[in-house]
Amino acid sequence: MKANVLFIVFLFTLSSMLACKKDGPSTAEATEITTLETEYIAVSGITDVDYAFNLRFEKASGIKEYGIVSIPWINEKSETTPTIDSEHAVLIPFEDTPATAGVIITKKMTFYFFDFNNANYRAYAILKNGTVVYGETLYFALGS
Repeated sequence: MKANVLFIVFLFTLSSMLACKKDGPSTAEATEITTLETEYIAVSGITDVDYAFNLRFEKASGIKEYGIVSIPWINEKSETTPTIDSEHAVLIPFEDTPATAGVIITKKMTFYFFDFNNANYRAYAILKNGTVVYGETLYFALGS
């Protein structure tokens, strides 16, 4: 009888231990993104300019979408920090390249001169749980 009670207590304890999950860092804490400088490539027409947008993940986990978000300085928005839900935000998603930690990821795009020249921009990542992670905000002006 005593052995049966001990065995039941042992099974209960074992099942409780197996059901417990160790808390680790959240997905947002596990994902870190760095904004790297945008490169001017060339003028590709009368009003179009080619750019190379660059970012790097220090840590990449649970990423659904990522890229660059910018806000051109329309009506003097020099103090505006770009977010993906900003009224004047321009999203440049990197859809064709997997998010890989430690690798510089580049996307080349063409913009109308005034759509990116004089712009605040930064890297972003939307995680599978809906959290958005941002890199540092940088400023770009053609010719500076």
